[in-house]
Amino acid sequence: MKKLIIIILISSISFISCSESLEKTSDTPYKLSIKNEKAYELYKSARLKSQRGDYVGSKLDFEACLRIDPNFIMACLDINETNIVKKNNYTKRAYKNYNNASETEKIFIDLSRVKNDEEKLLLLNRLALLNPDNSDVFYRLGSYYLNKDYNKFKENFEKALSINPNNWDVNRTLFFRKYPGFGSGNPLAKTTDNFFIYPDSINSLESDIKKLIKIDTLNVQVYRKFGDIWRNSNDLEKAKDYYIKGAELCSVDGNSFRSELIHTAGNATFLMGNIDESFKFFNESLEIEFDLYPRMKRVYQLATAYLFDQNHEKAIETLDNYEESLPSSGLTDFEITQVLVSIYNYKAFFYADMGDKINSLKSFSKFKEYAKDVYDELPDFNISFIQSRNSNLGLNSGLNDRLDRITPSNMIYDETWLNLLNRNLKTSKKLIDGDNFDGNTLKSFKLLYNYFSGNHKEVIKIGSELNMVQMNSEDTPVGGNTNNVLSRFQLAYCNYYVAKSLIKLKKFDEAKILLKSVTDGRAFGWRFGLIRKEAKALLSSL
Repeated sequence: MKKLIIIILISSISFISCSESLEKTSDTPYKLSIKNEKAYELYKSARLKSQRGDYVGSKLDFEACLRIDPNFIMACLDINETNIVKKNNYTKRAYKNYNNASETEKIFIDLSRVKNDEEKLLLLNRLALLNPDNSDVFYRLGSYYLNKDYNKFKENFEKALSINPNNWDVNRTLFFRKYPGFGSGNPLAKTTDNFFIYPDSINSLESDIKKLIKIDTLNVQVYRKFGDIWRNSNDLEKAKDYYIKGAELCSVDGNSFRSELIHTAGNATFLMGNIDESFKFFNESLEIEFDLYPRMKRVYQLATAYLFDQNHEKAIETLDNYEESLPSSGLTDFEITQVLVSIYNYKAFFYADMGDKINSLKSFSKFKEYAKDVYDELPDFNISFIQSRNSNLGLNSGLNDRLDRITPSNMIYDETWLNLLNRNLKTSKKLIDGDNFDGNTLKSFKLLYNYFSGNHKEVIKIGSELNMVQMNSEDTPVGGNTNNVLSRFQLAYCNYYVAKSLIKLKKFDEAKILLKSVTDGRAFGWRFGLIRKEAKALLSSL
Protein backbone atom coordinates (compact mmCIF):
# COMPACT_ATOMS: atom_id res chain seq x y z
CA MET A 1 0.00 0.00 0.00
CA LYS A 2 1.34 3.38 -0.97
CA LYS A 3 2.10 5.74 1.84
CA LEU A 4 -0.48 8.54 2.14
CA ILE A 5 1.25 11.87 2.03
CA ILE A 6 -0.25 14.91 3.72
CA ILE A 7 0.55 17.82 1.45
CA ILE A 8 0.26 21.59 1.45
CA LEU A 9 -2.57 22.81 -0.76
CA ILE A 10 -1.58 25.76 -2.86
CA SER A 11 -4.68 27.17 -4.56
CA SER A 12 -5.97 29.85 -6.91
CA ILE A 13 -2.77 31.50 -8.09
CA SER A 14 -1.79 33.20 -4.84
CA PHE A 15 -1.18 30.31 -2.48
CA ILE A 16 2.37 29.84 -3.62
CA SER A 17 5.16 31.79 -1.97
CA CYS A 18 7.46 32.53 -4.86
CA SER A 19 10.02 35.12 -3.87
CA GLU A 20 13.62 34.04 -3.88
CA SER A 21 14.21 36.01 -0.69
CA LEU A 22 11.08 35.56 1.43
CA GLU A 23 10.98 36.26 5.13
CA LYS A 24 10.03 33.42 7.45
CA THR A 25 6.31 33.46 8.21
CA SER A 26 3.85 31.64 10.42
CA ASP A 27 1.74 30.66 7.41
CA THR A 28 0.27 27.23 8.09
CA PRO A 29 -0.66 25.58 4.80
CA TYR A 30 -3.90 23.90 3.82
CA LYS A 31 -3.91 20.14 4.11
CA LEU A 32 -5.26 17.55 1.74
CA SER A 33 -4.69 13.93 0.98
CA ILE A 34 -2.89 12.95 -2.21
CA LYS A 35 -1.19 9.70 -3.14
CA ASN A 36 1.64 10.97 -5.32
CA GLU A 37 4.23 13.54 -4.36
CA LYS A 38 5.30 14.08 -7.98
CA ALA A 39 1.74 15.04 -8.90
CA TYR A 40 1.75 17.53 -6.08
CA GLU A 41 5.03 19.07 -7.25
CA LEU A 42 3.57 19.50 -10.73
CA TYR A 43 0.47 21.07 -9.19
CA LYS A 44 2.60 23.61 -7.33
CA SER A 45 4.49 24.37 -10.52
CA ALA A 46 1.22 24.82 -12.43
CA ARG A 47 -0.13 27.28 -9.84
CA LEU A 48 3.12 29.23 -9.78
CA LYS A 49 3.24 29.49 -13.57
CA SER A 50 -0.38 30.63 -13.63
CA GLN A 51 0.41 33.28 -11.03
CA ARG A 52 3.24 34.50 -13.21
CA GLY A 53 1.09 34.67 -16.34
CA ASP A 54 2.48 31.56 -18.03
CA TYR A 55 -0.90 29.98 -18.79
CA VAL A 56 0.47 27.69 -21.47
CA GLY A 57 3.10 26.24 -19.14
CA SER A 58 0.57 26.11 -16.32
CA LYS A 59 -1.89 24.04 -18.32
CA LEU A 60 0.83 21.62 -19.41
CA ASP A 61 1.84 21.05 -15.79
CA PHE A 62 -1.78 20.59 -14.72
CA GLU A 63 -2.25 17.99 -17.44
CA ALA A 64 0.93 16.17 -16.43
CA CYS A 65 -0.19 16.27 -12.80
CA LEU A 66 -3.58 14.76 -13.68
CA ARG A 67 -2.01 12.05 -15.81
CA ILE A 68 -0.21 10.89 -12.68
CA ASP A 69 -3.21 11.29 -10.37
CA PRO A 70 -6.48 11.75 -12.33
CA ASN A 71 -8.42 12.20 -9.07
CA PHE A 72 -6.33 15.05 -7.67
CA ILE A 73 -9.27 17.19 -6.53
CA MET A 74 -7.65 20.62 -6.48
CA ALA A 75 -5.95 20.08 -9.84
CA CYS A 76 -9.33 19.14 -11.33
CA LEU A 77 -10.85 22.33 -9.90
CA ASP A 78 -8.00 24.68 -10.78
CA ILE A 79 -6.81 23.56 -14.22
CA ASN A 80 -7.03 26.43 -16.70
CA GLU A 81 -8.81 24.37 -19.35
CA THR A 82 -10.44 26.57 -22.00
CA ASN A 83 -12.56 23.86 -23.60
CA ILE A 84 -15.79 24.07 -21.64
CA VAL A 85 -16.63 20.37 -22.13
CA LYS A 86 -13.21 19.23 -20.86
CA LYS A 87 -13.37 21.71 -17.98
CA ASN A 88 -16.78 20.41 -16.94
CA ASN A 89 -15.45 16.85 -17.02
CA TYR A 90 -12.57 17.79 -14.72
CA THR A 91 -14.98 19.52 -12.35
CA LYS A 92 -17.32 16.51 -12.32
CA ARG A 93 -14.36 14.29 -11.46
CA ALA A 94 -13.61 16.47 -8.43
CA TYR A 95 -17.26 16.27 -7.35
CA LYS A 96 -17.24 12.45 -7.63
CA ASN A 97 -14.37 12.33 -5.14
CA TYR A 98 -16.20 14.50 -2.59
CA ASN A 99 -16.59 11.70 -0.04
CA ASN A 100 -12.84 10.99 -0.12
CA ALA A 101 -11.90 14.65 0.26
CA SER A 102 -10.50 16.32 3.37
CA GLU A 103 -12.70 18.88 5.14
CA THR A 104 -10.75 21.69 3.51
CA GLU A 105 -11.08 20.12 0.06
CA LYS A 106 -14.82 19.72 0.58
CA ILE A 107 -15.12 23.45 1.23
CA PHE A 108 -13.27 24.25 -2.01
CA ILE A 109 -15.57 21.91 -3.92
CA ASP A 110 -18.59 23.60 -2.34
CA LEU A 111 -17.15 27.03 -3.18
CA SER A 112 -16.85 25.98 -6.83
CA ARG A 113 -20.61 25.45 -7.06
CA VAL A 114 -21.93 28.02 -4.60
CA LYS A 115 -24.92 30.01 -5.91
CA ASN A 116 -25.13 33.11 -3.72
CA ASP A 117 -23.03 35.42 -1.55
CA GLU A 118 -24.52 34.24 1.74
CA GLU A 119 -23.51 30.65 1.08
CA LYS A 120 -20.07 31.75 -0.07
CA LEU A 121 -19.47 33.74 3.11
CA LEU A 122 -20.54 30.82 5.29
CA LEU A 123 -18.08 28.55 3.46
CA LEU A 124 -15.24 31.06 3.73
CA ASN A 125 -15.84 31.44 7.46
CA ARG A 126 -15.78 27.64 7.83
CA LEU A 127 -12.50 27.60 5.91
CA ALA A 128 -11.10 30.19 8.32
CA LEU A 129 -12.15 28.13 11.36
CA LEU A 130 -10.34 25.11 9.93
CA ASN A 131 -7.27 27.13 8.88
CA PRO A 132 -6.88 30.07 11.31
CA ASP A 133 -3.16 30.48 10.56
CA ASN A 134 -3.37 30.45 6.77
CA SER A 135 -2.96 33.85 5.10
CA ASP A 136 -4.88 32.84 1.97
CA VAL A 137 -8.09 32.32 3.95
CA PHE A 138 -8.03 35.94 5.00
CA TYR A 139 -7.08 37.07 1.51
CA ARG A 140 -10.24 35.33 0.27
CA LEU A 141 -12.39 36.80 3.04
CA GLY A 142 -10.94 40.25 2.40
CA SER A 143 -11.63 39.92 -1.31
CA TYR A 144 -15.22 38.94 -0.54
CA TYR A 145 -15.66 42.22 1.36
CA LEU A 146 -13.68 44.32 -1.15
CA ASN A 147 -16.70 46.17 -2.56
CA LYS A 148 -19.07 45.43 0.31
CA ASP A 149 -17.51 46.47 3.62
CA TYR A 150 -14.22 48.38 3.65
CA ASN A 151 -13.55 47.83 7.35
CA LYS A 152 -13.89 44.05 7.05
CA PHE A 153 -11.86 44.08 3.85
CA LYS A 154 -9.06 45.93 5.67
CA GLU A 155 -9.32 43.75 8.79
CA ASN A 156 -8.95 40.52 6.83
CA PHE A 157 -6.11 41.79 4.66
CA GLU A 158 -4.23 42.98 7.74
CA LYS A 159 -4.74 39.55 9.30
CA ALA A 160 -3.38 37.89 6.14
CA LEU A 161 -0.29 40.12 6.18
CA SER A 162 0.29 39.49 9.90
CA ILE A 163 0.53 35.78 9.03
CA ASN A 164 2.50 36.21 5.81
CA PRO A 165 3.77 39.69 4.87
CA ASN A 166 4.68 38.33 1.43
CA ASN A 167 1.31 36.89 0.45
CA TRP A 168 1.37 37.68 -3.26
CA ASP A 169 -2.35 38.13 -3.84
CA VAL A 170 -2.76 40.47 -0.87
CA ASN A 171 0.17 42.66 -1.90
CA ARG A 172 -0.88 42.61 -5.54
CA THR A 173 -4.48 43.54 -4.70
CA LEU A 174 -3.38 46.41 -2.46
CA PHE A 175 -1.07 47.69 -5.19
CA PHE A 176 -3.83 47.49 -7.82
CA ARG A 177 -6.24 49.22 -5.43
CA LYS A 178 -3.76 52.04 -4.84
CA TYR A 179 -3.10 52.47 -8.58
CA PRO A 180 -6.41 51.69 -10.33
CA GLY A 181 -7.35 51.83 -13.96
CA PHE A 182 -5.69 53.18 -17.05
CA GLY A 183 -6.86 54.64 -20.31
CA SER A 184 -10.52 53.81 -19.79
CA GLY A 185 -11.46 57.00 -17.99
CA ASN A 186 -11.51 55.45 -14.51
CA PRO A 187 -12.09 58.52 -12.29
CA LEU A 188 -9.55 57.21 -9.76
CA ALA A 189 -6.84 56.47 -12.31
CA LYS A 190 -3.46 58.16 -11.88
CA THR A 191 -3.02 60.71 -14.66
CA THR A 192 -0.58 63.48 -15.49
CA ASP A 193 -3.00 66.07 -14.11
CA ASN A 194 -3.63 64.42 -10.74
CA PHE A 195 -0.49 62.36 -10.10
CA PHE A 196 2.48 62.38 -12.46
CA ILE A 197 3.19 66.10 -12.13
CA TYR A 198 4.20 65.50 -8.50
CA PRO A 199 7.75 64.13 -7.97
CA ASP A 200 6.82 62.68 -4.55
CA SER A 201 3.98 60.71 -6.13
CA ILE A 202 6.30 59.28 -8.76
CA ASN A 203 8.89 58.34 -6.11
CA SER A 204 6.18 56.60 -4.08
CA LEU A 205 5.01 54.66 -7.16
CA GLU A 206 8.52 53.53 -8.05
CA SER A 207 9.11 52.47 -4.43
CA ASP A 208 5.87 50.44 -4.43
CA ILE A 209 6.86 48.81 -7.72
CA LYS A 210 10.22 47.75 -6.27
CA LYS A 211 8.52 46.27 -3.20
CA LEU A 212 6.16 44.21 -5.33
CA ILE A 213 8.99 43.00 -7.58
CA LYS A 214 10.96 41.93 -4.52
CA ILE A 215 8.16 39.58 -3.43
CA ASP A 216 8.50 37.64 -6.69
CA THR A 217 11.35 38.69 -8.93
CA LEU A 218 10.18 36.40 -11.75
CA ASN A 219 6.55 37.49 -11.84
CA VAL A 220 6.33 39.02 -15.30
CA GLN A 221 2.55 39.42 -15.31
CA VAL A 222 2.73 42.41 -12.99
CA TYR A 223 4.94 44.26 -15.47
CA ARG A 224 1.83 44.61 -17.60
CA LYS A 225 0.29 46.62 -14.73
CA PHE A 226 3.41 48.74 -14.27
CA GLY A 227 3.37 49.66 -17.95
CA ASP A 228 -0.36 50.32 -17.86
CA ILE A 229 0.02 52.80 -15.00
CA TRP A 230 2.66 54.77 -16.88
CA ARG A 231 0.64 54.52 -20.10
CA ASN A 232 -1.82 56.93 -18.49
CA SER A 233 0.94 59.52 -18.06
CA ASN A 234 2.68 61.69 -20.63
CA ASP A 235 5.76 59.46 -20.38
CA LEU A 236 4.77 56.69 -22.77
CA GLU A 237 8.43 55.71 -23.15
CA LYS A 238 8.38 54.67 -19.48
CA ALA A 239 5.32 52.50 -20.12
CA LYS A 240 7.07 50.86 -23.06
CA ASP A 241 10.18 50.25 -20.94
CA TYR A 242 8.21 48.30 -18.33
CA TYR A 243 6.50 46.18 -20.99
CA ILE A 244 9.89 45.41 -22.58
CA LYS A 245 11.52 44.62 -19.21
CA GLY A 246 8.74 42.14 -18.52
CA ALA A 247 9.19 40.58 -21.97
CA GLU A 248 12.93 40.20 -21.33
CA LEU A 249 12.19 38.39 -18.05
CA CYS A 250 9.85 36.08 -19.97
CA SER A 251 12.70 35.14 -22.27
CA VAL A 252 14.85 34.23 -19.26
CA ASP A 253 12.14 32.12 -17.62
CA GLY A 254 10.45 30.73 -20.77
CA ASN A 255 7.18 32.40 -19.80
CA SER A 256 4.45 32.46 -22.48
CA PHE A 257 3.23 35.82 -21.15
CA ARG A 258 5.89 37.38 -23.38
CA SER A 259 3.38 37.67 -26.20
CA GLU A 260 1.09 39.83 -24.05
CA LEU A 261 3.92 42.15 -23.06
CA ILE A 262 5.19 42.46 -26.64
CA HIS A 263 1.69 43.41 -27.75
CA THR A 264 1.30 46.07 -25.05
CA ALA A 265 4.72 47.46 -25.99
CA GLY A 266 3.18 47.86 -29.43
CA ASN A 267 0.24 49.73 -27.91
CA ALA A 268 2.55 52.20 -26.17
CA THR A 269 4.62 52.62 -29.32
CA PHE A 270 1.48 53.25 -31.39
CA LEU A 271 0.34 55.95 -28.96
CA MET A 272 3.78 57.55 -29.28
CA GLY A 273 3.13 57.86 -33.02
CA ASN A 274 5.73 55.27 -34.10
CA ILE A 275 3.27 53.32 -36.22
CA ASP A 276 5.68 51.16 -38.25
CA GLU A 277 7.55 50.07 -35.12
CA SER A 278 4.28 49.34 -33.31
CA PHE A 279 3.18 46.92 -36.03
CA LYS A 280 6.49 45.07 -35.70
CA PHE A 281 5.55 44.47 -32.07
CA PHE A 282 1.96 43.52 -32.94
CA ASN A 283 3.04 41.00 -35.59
CA GLU A 284 5.77 39.53 -33.38
CA SER A 285 3.21 39.09 -30.60
CA LEU A 286 1.04 37.03 -32.95
CA GLU A 287 3.99 35.04 -34.36
CA ILE A 288 5.16 33.83 -30.92
CA GLU A 289 1.68 32.94 -29.62
CA PHE A 290 0.96 29.25 -30.19
CA ASP A 291 -1.80 28.39 -27.72
CA LEU A 292 -5.15 28.37 -29.54
CA TYR A 293 -7.13 30.85 -27.49
CA PRO A 294 -4.41 33.41 -26.75
CA ARG A 295 -3.50 33.30 -30.47
CA MET A 296 -7.14 34.03 -31.27
CA LYS A 297 -6.94 37.10 -29.06
CA ARG A 298 -3.79 38.29 -30.86
CA VAL A 299 -5.59 38.03 -34.23
CA TYR A 300 -8.44 40.23 -32.98
CA GLN A 301 -5.94 42.67 -31.48
CA LEU A 302 -3.95 42.89 -34.71
CA ALA A 303 -7.11 43.53 -36.73
CA THR A 304 -8.11 46.22 -34.23
CA ALA A 305 -4.68 47.84 -34.46
CA TYR A 306 -5.10 48.10 -38.25
CA LEU A 307 -8.50 49.68 -37.61
CA PHE A 308 -6.85 52.28 -35.34
CA ASP A 309 -4.55 53.07 -38.25
CA GLN A 310 -7.66 53.13 -40.49
CA ASN A 311 -6.12 50.45 -42.68
CA HIS A 312 -9.41 48.63 -43.23
CA GLU A 313 -8.08 46.37 -45.94
CA LYS A 314 -5.36 44.95 -43.68
CA ALA A 315 -7.82 44.63 -40.80
CA ILE A 316 -10.21 42.57 -42.92
CA GLU A 317 -7.35 40.61 -44.51
CA THR A 318 -6.18 39.63 -41.01
CA LEU A 319 -9.62 38.26 -40.20
CA ASP A 320 -9.96 36.53 -43.59
CA ASN A 321 -6.59 34.81 -43.18
CA TYR A 322 -7.58 33.63 -39.73
CA GLU A 323 -10.86 32.25 -41.06
CA GLU A 324 -8.99 30.29 -43.74
CA SER A 325 -6.74 28.74 -41.09
CA LEU A 326 -9.57 27.55 -38.83
CA PRO A 327 -10.11 24.05 -40.33
CA SER A 328 -6.52 23.09 -39.46
CA SER A 329 -6.32 25.09 -36.22
CA GLY A 330 -7.16 22.27 -33.81
CA LEU A 331 -10.35 23.98 -32.64
CA THR A 332 -13.55 21.92 -32.46
CA ASP A 333 -16.41 22.62 -34.86
CA PHE A 334 -18.35 24.39 -32.10
CA GLU A 335 -15.33 26.51 -31.19
CA ILE A 336 -14.89 27.43 -34.87
CA THR A 337 -18.54 28.54 -35.00
CA GLN A 338 -17.88 30.84 -32.05
CA VAL A 339 -14.83 32.28 -33.82
CA LEU A 340 -16.87 32.94 -36.97
CA VAL A 341 -19.40 34.87 -34.86
CA SER A 342 -16.61 37.26 -33.88
CA ILE A 343 -15.02 37.48 -37.31
CA TYR A 344 -18.23 38.51 -39.02
CA ASN A 345 -19.33 40.91 -36.29
CA TYR A 346 -15.99 42.68 -36.56
CA LYS A 347 -16.08 42.69 -40.36
CA ALA A 348 -19.60 44.14 -40.40
CA PHE A 349 -18.36 47.24 -38.58
CA PHE A 350 -15.02 47.42 -40.36
CA TYR A 351 -16.78 47.42 -43.75
CA ALA A 352 -19.28 50.02 -42.52
CA ASP A 353 -16.46 52.28 -41.38
CA MET A 354 -14.81 52.10 -44.81
CA GLY A 355 -18.11 52.88 -46.54
CA ASP A 356 -18.77 49.41 -47.97
CA LYS A 357 -22.45 49.06 -47.06
CA ILE A 358 -23.09 45.90 -49.10
CA ASN A 359 -20.32 43.84 -47.48
CA SER A 360 -21.14 45.30 -44.09
CA LEU A 361 -24.72 44.06 -44.17
CA LYS A 362 -23.66 40.73 -45.72
CA SER A 363 -21.20 40.23 -42.87
CA PHE A 364 -23.82 41.05 -40.26
CA SER A 365 -26.19 38.55 -41.86
CA LYS A 366 -23.46 35.89 -41.60
CA PHE A 367 -22.87 36.89 -37.99
CA LYS A 368 -26.55 36.25 -37.23
CA GLU A 369 -26.40 32.85 -38.94
CA TYR A 370 -23.46 31.74 -36.80
CA ALA A 371 -25.12 33.21 -33.70
CA LYS A 372 -28.11 30.94 -34.36
CA ASP A 373 -25.76 27.98 -34.69
CA VAL A 374 -24.29 28.73 -31.27
CA TYR A 375 -27.76 28.82 -29.71
CA ASP A 376 -28.69 25.58 -31.50
CA GLU A 377 -25.67 23.93 -29.88
CA LEU A 378 -26.02 25.71 -26.54
CA PRO A 379 -29.69 26.75 -26.00
CA ASP A 380 -28.95 28.07 -22.49
CA PHE A 381 -26.15 30.34 -23.68
CA ASN A 382 -25.71 33.51 -21.63
CA ILE A 383 -22.93 35.84 -20.55
CA SER A 384 -21.90 33.45 -17.75
CA PHE A 385 -20.58 31.08 -20.45
CA ILE A 386 -18.11 33.78 -21.52
CA GLN A 387 -17.25 34.70 -17.94
CA SER A 388 -16.47 31.07 -17.12
CA ARG A 389 -14.36 30.68 -20.26
CA ASN A 390 -12.45 33.91 -19.61
CA SER A 391 -11.84 32.89 -16.00
CA ASN A 392 -10.23 29.69 -17.23
CA LEU A 393 -8.19 31.59 -19.82
CA GLY A 394 -6.78 34.05 -17.31
CA LEU A 395 -6.12 36.53 -20.12
CA ASN A 396 -6.06 40.27 -19.49
CA SER A 397 -9.39 41.76 -20.61
CA GLY A 398 -10.70 38.39 -21.77
CA LEU A 399 -10.45 37.19 -25.34
CA ASN A 400 -11.35 40.39 -27.24
CA ASP A 401 -13.93 38.37 -29.14
CA ARG A 402 -17.54 39.28 -29.96
CA LEU A 403 -19.38 36.21 -28.73
CA ASP A 404 -21.35 38.24 -26.19
CA ARG A 405 -23.01 40.08 -29.09
CA ILE A 406 -25.26 37.10 -29.85
CA THR A 407 -27.58 37.79 -26.91
CA PRO A 408 -30.87 39.35 -28.10
CA SER A 409 -30.28 42.73 -26.43
CA ASN A 410 -26.73 43.04 -27.78
CA MET A 411 -27.75 41.91 -31.26
CA ILE A 412 -30.46 44.58 -31.57
CA TYR A 413 -27.97 47.14 -30.23
CA ASP A 414 -25.39 46.24 -32.88
CA GLU A 415 -27.99 46.09 -35.64
CA THR A 416 -29.17 49.61 -34.80
CA TRP A 417 -25.65 50.99 -34.61
CA LEU A 418 -24.62 49.28 -37.84
CA ASN A 419 -27.61 50.65 -39.74
CA LEU A 420 -26.72 54.13 -38.53
CA LEU A 421 -23.12 53.74 -39.73
CA ASN A 422 -24.40 52.47 -43.09
CA ARG A 423 -26.76 55.48 -43.29
CA ASN A 424 -29.88 53.31 -43.38
CA LEU A 425 -31.74 56.02 -41.56
CA LYS A 426 -35.29 54.72 -42.09
CA THR A 427 -34.36 51.29 -40.72
CA SER A 428 -32.41 52.91 -37.90
CA LYS A 429 -35.36 55.08 -36.89
CA LYS A 430 -37.69 52.07 -36.76
CA LEU A 431 -35.25 50.26 -34.49
CA ILE A 432 -34.73 53.32 -32.29
CA ASP A 433 -38.46 53.95 -31.96
CA GLY A 434 -39.28 50.28 -31.41
CA ASP A 435 -39.00 50.19 -27.60
CA ASN A 436 -35.67 48.40 -27.85
CA PHE A 437 -33.80 50.98 -25.77
CA ASP A 438 -34.35 53.53 -23.08
CA GLY A 439 -32.28 55.87 -20.91
CA ASN A 440 -28.97 57.08 -22.22
CA THR A 441 -28.55 54.21 -24.67
CA LEU A 442 -31.62 55.57 -26.46
CA LYS A 443 -30.19 59.10 -26.31
CA SER A 444 -26.88 57.96 -27.78
CA PHE A 445 -28.63 56.41 -30.77
CA LYS A 446 -30.79 59.51 -31.22
CA LEU A 447 -27.59 61.57 -31.16
CA LEU A 448 -26.11 59.51 -33.99
CA TYR A 449 -29.37 59.55 -35.93
CA ASN A 450 -29.56 63.34 -35.71
CA TYR A 451 -25.93 63.70 -36.74
CA PHE A 452 -26.38 61.61 -39.87
CA SER A 453 -29.64 63.48 -40.56
CA GLY A 454 -27.83 66.83 -40.34
CA ASN A 455 -29.63 68.06 -37.18
CA HIS A 456 -26.48 69.37 -35.52
CA LYS A 457 -28.17 71.54 -32.90
CA GLU A 458 -30.06 68.50 -31.62
CA VAL A 459 -26.80 66.52 -31.55
CA ILE A 460 -25.20 69.16 -29.33
CA LYS A 461 -28.25 69.27 -27.06
CA ILE A 462 -28.29 65.49 -26.55
CA GLY A 463 -24.50 65.45 -26.08
CA SER A 464 -24.77 68.05 -23.33
CA GLU A 465 -27.37 65.92 -21.54
CA LEU A 466 -25.22 62.79 -21.77
CA ASN A 467 -22.14 64.57 -20.43
CA MET A 468 -24.13 66.06 -17.57
CA VAL A 469 -25.39 62.63 -16.54
CA GLN A 470 -21.83 61.32 -16.71
CA MET A 471 -20.54 64.13 -14.50
CA ASN A 472 -23.22 63.47 -11.91
CA SER A 473 -22.68 59.72 -11.90
CA GLU A 474 -20.85 58.26 -8.91
CA ASP A 475 -20.24 54.85 -10.45
CA THR A 476 -19.20 54.82 -14.09
CA PRO A 477 -19.02 51.44 -15.81
CA VAL A 478 -15.86 50.68 -17.75
CA GLY A 479 -17.47 48.74 -20.57
CA GLY A 480 -20.63 47.21 -21.93
CA ASN A 481 -24.07 48.68 -22.49
CA THR A 482 -26.22 50.24 -19.82
CA ASN A 483 -29.40 52.25 -19.92
CA ASN A 484 -28.40 54.42 -16.98
CA VAL A 485 -24.89 55.69 -17.67
CA LEU A 486 -22.88 55.25 -20.85
CA SER A 487 -19.47 53.66 -20.57
CA ARG A 488 -16.51 55.97 -21.06
CA PHE A 489 -15.92 54.35 -24.44
CA GLN A 490 -19.50 55.02 -25.53
CA LEU A 491 -19.43 58.60 -24.28
CA ALA A 492 -16.15 59.33 -26.07
CA TYR A 493 -17.67 57.91 -29.26
CA CYS A 494 -20.71 60.19 -28.91
CA ASN A 495 -18.52 63.20 -28.10
CA TYR A 496 -16.65 62.69 -31.34
CA TYR A 497 -19.88 63.29 -33.25
CA VAL A 498 -20.84 66.18 -30.98
CA ALA A 499 -17.47 67.75 -31.80
CA LYS A 500 -18.12 67.29 -35.53
CA SER A 501 -21.51 68.98 -35.13
CA LEU A 502 -19.86 71.85 -33.24
CA ILE A 503 -17.44 72.25 -36.15
CA LYS A 504 -20.37 72.32 -38.59
CA LEU A 505 -21.79 75.21 -36.54
CA LYS A 506 -18.34 76.88 -36.38
CA LYS A 507 -18.02 76.45 -32.59
CA PHE A 508 -14.37 75.50 -32.86
CA ASP A 509 -13.18 76.13 -29.30
CA GLU A 510 -15.85 73.83 -27.84
CA ALA A 511 -15.06 71.22 -30.47
CA LYS A 512 -11.36 71.32 -29.53
CA ILE A 513 -12.14 70.50 -25.90
CA LEU A 514 -14.19 67.46 -26.81
CA LEU A 515 -11.76 66.24 -29.46
CA LYS A 516 -8.89 66.49 -27.00
CA SER A 517 -10.81 64.34 -24.50
CA VAL A 518 -11.38 61.76 -27.24
CA THR A 519 -7.79 61.69 -28.52
CA ASP A 520 -6.31 61.54 -25.00
CA GLY A 521 -7.70 58.01 -24.57
CA ARG A 522 -4.99 55.40 -24.00
CA ALA A 523 -7.10 52.26 -24.37
CA PHE A 524 -7.42 50.08 -27.47
CA GLY A 525 -11.07 49.10 -27.30
CA TRP A 526 -11.99 48.65 -30.96
CA ARG A 527 -14.78 51.26 -30.79
CA PHE A 528 -12.05 53.91 -30.42
CA GLY A 529 -10.49 52.60 -33.60
CA LEU A 530 -13.47 53.88 -35.57
CA ILE A 531 -12.85 57.48 -34.53
CA ARG A 532 -9.42 58.09 -32.98
CA LYS A 533 -7.34 58.77 -36.12
CA GLU A 534 -9.89 61.14 -37.65
CA ALA A 535 -10.41 62.83 -34.28
CA LYS A 536 -6.67 63.55 -34.11
CA ALA A 537 -6.69 64.89 -37.65
CA LEU A 538 -9.68 67.13 -36.91
CA LEU A 539 -8.04 68.46 -33.75
CA SER A 540 -4.83 69.23 -35.62
CA SER A 541 -6.77 71.10 -38.30
CA LEU A 542 -8.52 73.46 -35.86
